[in-house]
Amino acid sequence: MKCPQCNHVSSEKAKFCCECGNKLSSLSTETAPDKSQDKSQSSSNIAHGPDKEKTDIRPESEVLGYHSVSVSPTRPNEDINNESQSSSNIPHGPDKEKTDIRPESEVLGYHSVSVSPTQPNEDINNSNPKKEKNHGSSVDPPVKPEHSQEQLKSVFTADQKYNESKSTSNEQISSSDRLIIHFHAVVSKDFKFKPEKNRIFVRAGSHIGSWDNDLAELHVLRDLGEHGFLMEGKCECRKTDAVSESIPYKYVVYKRKNNTFRYEYIYNPASKEITNRCLFVKPHLLTNGGEWHQYDDMICSEPSEPKSIINRVVDFVLSEQRKKIMKGREIAGSVMLETIFALLRCWSKINLSNFLCQLQQFYDVYSDPFVFEKRNVKWTSLNYGKKDVRKLLKEFMLKYVTPELLKDKKEKNAFIMEPLNAAVIMLYAWRRYRLELDSKALSRLCTALCLPKLPEEEFLSFWTDMTETFSVINNLIPSSADMVEVLIDMVKRDNMYNWIIVIPLLHLLKGTSKPFQPVFNPINSQLKKSWAPDPKIEVRC
Repeated sequence: MKCPQCNHVSSEKAKFCCECGNKLSSLSTETAPDKSQDKSQSSSNIAHGPDKEKTDIRPESEVLGYHSVSVSPTRPNEDINNESQSSSNIPHGPDKEKTDIRPESEVLGYHSVSVSPTQPNEDINNSNPKKEKNHGSSVDPPVKPEHSQEQLKSVFTADQKYNESKSTSNEQISSSDRLIIHFHAVVSKDFKFKPEKNRIFVRAGSHIGSWDNDLAELHVLRDLGEHGFLMEGKCECRKTDAVSESIPYKYVVYKRKNNTFRYEYIYNPASKEITNRCLFVKPHLLTNGGEWHQYDDMICSEPSEPKSIINRVVDFVLSEQRKKIMKGREIAGSVMLETIFALLRCWSKINLSNFLCQLQQFYDVYSDPFVFEKRNVKWTSLNYGKKDVRKLLKEFMLKYVTPELLKDKKEKNAFIMEPLNAAVIMLYAWRRYRLELDSKALSRLCTALCLPKLPEEEFLSFWTDMTETFSVINNLIPSSADMVEVLIDMVKRDNMYNWIIVIPLLHLLKGTSKPFQPVFNPINSQLKKSWAPDPKIEVRC
């Protein structure tokens, strides 16, 4: 060790210079930090600045592990495309997906935890199935690794496809070309459907959908007790894609517990092909807002034991199976009619117009059912047609709309406040759908159509509203007056005289007289026919 005072070289262990006695210990303590600082700086090249990526000598697994642990818990909303400066071997920006060497399961697991809870595109109307189907979150019970990652991958892919289809369906469609399709159905108790745990979707084939994507989600409208749940859902599409086209579709039930999808089973025992429902939108029956209501019956599950075609046909015809299906269709049909007639609780010109359109849509769909088996074919094995729907509609209306047409029935109608409006709706349905009412019911209908006795001012206001009602009906039939004339003739033919009560209404509808004004037409054969259809009745001045 060299003495700074006399330049004499002493031994390394000496504390004092053996020549001049100068203390050497202070020099040793000053030189020691220099060596330590050099050593630390050589390693500090790894920890500071962007040069880290060039000189990081830690194992690759340690770097990846540090990145996944330090970023995920503290930044749950982090954009996976952001650049990282704390890892040397993970590329930056969009190239990350190309060169990320982590296992696929680790990547999917990271996305499911950090991205799913804060999805910005989540539908507040619960139309996106990802909330129910995501079983990869940390709050779910543990599952086997080989199954959990497959579930994550399938759910992640399904959600992407659902969002893509949803964004496509929400693209700009001109109002003239926009078609809104409403699906109505009753899910059977056979599915053991639980609204808080299960979900129901519609999937369709060509023109408006894909069997891999959900076209619409149905939501519970009403609990029907032992009969199941009334479900409703809707979707938007282009008229040019869907109108006058035979489109296959089916309802599918999602079971959250097992993360499985179960398609409904359509009973068509004579068919060897896969049977789907068939959607056919008729342009002349659309509402003014461009809406179509698809009224379906029961959504049933597949029988537990598969049978041969011959056995299925025999069971369908001879066993209780067909009776069960027919009963389910009757129950569903009655429920659908309730939803249609509910429009009339708030009587208005718009509601009446929508009611008449929806009732016609129901009649067409329900009385002439089709299925899709490579093409649209009539659902003959169901053996349910116009006669059955007429009976269903008649019984429903006699019970809930015009109970006064039945003997000893004093209940009020459940939907329409004004009795005359209810009688007009029955008159329209009787003529439009050829309901079979007996002579006594027709006679009571005449009584129900009697104009109310009101002061002149009140009656004029009342008749103004009735004129709007008949103007809506006249858009679907040639003339409201013709309906009244047919009713008069039918009651007359049965030698009943209640038809006389309807004559004032007939004159007002024909325009041969106005309220509280005399008839100015001269008495002639034509007037005689309009005022007194019975030739035995003479009209005298």
